[in-house]
Amino acid sequence: MPKSLTKSPVRHRTMPIAGSLQKISGFGTLTIYKMEASPFWYVRYYEDGKIIRRSLKVADKKVAIAAAKKLFVDIKHHQMNKLPFTKTSGFEVCARGLLKENAARAARGELSEQKQQLDAARLRSDLMPHFGKYEIADINYAIISD
Repeated sequence: MPKSLTKSPVRHRTMPIAGSLQKISGFGTLTIYKMEASPFWYVRYYEDGKIIRRSLKVADKKVAIAAAKKLFVDIKHHQMNKLPFTKTSGFEVCARGLLKENAARAARGELSEQKQQLDAARLRSDLMPHFGKYEIADINYAIISD
């Protein structure tokens, strides 16, 4: 057998250290762990087919457990109030990106200044108040119909 096939697989430095995994009792799938690539504790949480992973930015285990519990409460608060938890896929983030892109297009002469201003006003006054709290993926026919 070739030598490369007989070696055991090498664990990546960002994989959780098996001995550090600790599930936080009473908080569903909330788990803290360490990895070789960082001196800090990390947290992960599974819900609705999504995995949320964050660095807790603390090296002390007791502080990490408290920070993980706070993150859990924040996640639940965002879910109950239908607020986006991530900062990259919310409607508001995308809308701000569109405003920035339209301003650049207007500066290049690809879009009239008046059109850019009207679109920005419509977005801020009509769309943001209703859709601003949603994740893009969560906007469906029923939400648009409302």
